[in-house]
Amino acid sequence: RDGRLPLGNHVARVWGASKIPVVPSLLVGALALALLAVNIANQQAFTALIGVAIIMFYLPYLGVTAPMLRARLRGEWPRPEHGPYFSMGRFGMIINAYAVVYGILVAINIGWPRALIYGNKWYFKWAAVEFIGATIVVGGLYYFLVQTRKPPEVLAEHRAEIPSLPGETLGEVAP
Repeated sequence: RDGRLPLGNHVARVWGASKIPVVPSLLVGALALALLAVNIANQQAFTALIGVAIIMFYLPYLGVTAPMLRARLRGEWPRPEHGPYFSMGRFGMIINAYAVVYGILVAINIGWPRALIYGNKWYFKWAAVEFIGATIVVGGLYYFLVQTRKPPEVLAEHRAEIPSLPGETLGEVAP
């Protein structure tokens, strides 16, 4: 909705009174059908694809648990304003460290290039490294070549409207 994705204005648009995001729905459906077609043609390719998908789920998980562990180790968590909300107490650091170690080990284990699971073709064995590396390179190039030149802007149809009531001035605080 902020125009940061390629063709983001088309992906973020919803149609009609139903407010259905048609383009993302069609894209997800087409990609799912394409992936199912890969399974019919080559099961080793599908196995490699499953491995890559699992690792791609674990990377965002590590993107949350690792910085949280760093904040805990520095004494920055929980913050003073945290309040009486859910807390794991003294077990929080241990559970957080376990989550980070587990996420790293699972990602390495699944991505490890072995013929027993992914077959003898090098591009299936190294699919995780290839895909994640290509994602980082292409995403980095796109970000630095395109996004750094674009100001962040919310699409017009996603902007919040501020209602103005008669006799009310914005910014006034009720007693």
